Amino acid sequence: MHFASTGLKVAGYLLAVLYLIVGFLLGARHDYIAYGWQWSDVLMGLDPWIQGGVPTTNAYGPFHNAFALLYSWHVLLPKMIFIGAWLAVSFYAALSIQWNKNERPFVLMFFLLNPFFWIEFVSWGHHDAIVAFLVFFAAVEIQKSRQIFSGILIGLAILLKFFPIFLIPFFWIELRRNQIIWNLRFLMSCFITLVVGYEIAYLYWGKSVFYPLLFASNRPPAMLSIFNFFQKRIFDFMPFLPVDQVMAILSFLSKTLMSCGAGFVLFRYLNGKVSRNRAIAAMALVLFLFFQVGHPQFHSSVFFILPLILAEIPSQKERLNVLKPFFFYVGLLIAFQVSLVVFGQYSKTISYLVQWIAIPYLFIGVWTINCLLNPVSEDGRGKGVCIMGSCSQQFLIRSV
Repeated sequence: MHFASTGLKVAGYLLAVLYLIVGFLLGARHDYIAYGWQWSDVLMGLDPWIQGGVPTTNAYGPFHNAFALLYSWHVLLPKMIFIGAWLAVSFYAALSIQWNKNERPFVLMFFLLNPFFWIEFVSWGHHDAIVAFLVFFAAVEIQKSRQIFSGILIGLAILLKFFPIFLIPFFWIELRRNQIIWNLRFLMSCFITLVVGYEIAYLYWGKSVFYPLLFASNRPPAMLSIFNFFQKRIFDFMPFLPVDQVMAILSFLSKTLMSCGAGFVLFRYLNGKVSRNRAIAAMALVLFLFFQVGHPQFHSSVFFILPLILAEIPSQKERLNVLKPFFFYVGLLIAFQVSLVVFGQYSKTISYLVQWIAIPYLFIGVWTINCLLNPVSEDGRGKGVCIMGSCSQQFLIRSV
């Protein structure tokens, strides 16, 4: 077994401590402030989703409310947990997956020296780190054939944010030597986790526990979404159009594109064209790309899965084929994040930038999905072969 050098570990641990300290000193920022309001409502016995008959903007599932207990101990304790989740994946990906010796530092650098994660977790304290953490380790555990634990992790991820429900088929179904394997223990443990989580929340808060599902599916276009671009262009040229009808049309297009894209990813997976990890990343990207709300933090789950994808690829050429679009994808998101920090989310500069950044975001996103779903061989041609049974076994996950 290959171990990272002591110097690499020490440098990584020192950076981890530094990030925890900096994150604490920066305090509550961005969405974390809204988290605090929601957790305060929970601690006061109020309904975090509907108050006075009026729905709140809380788009999160019941598991989000569990962090209220940690919040009661210290207002920044949940943020420290979120940062810790990112750090845990960082060290696991670098130290517990079988890499060549000279590859480990680059894996650790991708996580610890990446401004995307600095801004999302250390500064803003987004709980997307928990969702990404759960999806990452669910993928690790299913690879070890620990179906029950993997199902529990995906269930918890869905109880926090809802998009991981679309990842269930890739954990539930496997294709080995052209035979379909049904991971029923995974499905049952995931189902039981969801039932227990929602039952507890329903007994305490009632029907409002289902409100976030409706809210998330009908949110107006915002941020990086291409539908935000269309919305602004439509009303610039045709301000007389009814707002409700335009929003309904954009919502329909969003759901249609997500459904078609998700169906295509699942088709490629079930036909043995891509591995589980590539399919998970592609499915998540399809959802984020065509969802009406294009928030950068959503992509944390995709970036956490990336090392698992690279570790299962023996060909350096194919690794580069995957990394090229990811380089531009991460770079675009970092540039957007830095702009938000420098100019402020509600500044005129950001308002103008948001109107146009959706175009490169869409094209780079489609390029990334294409590279994930269409592996290439050393001669540059598409493989068109099943790598679920073979390639997914070519990396070993160890305990440090």
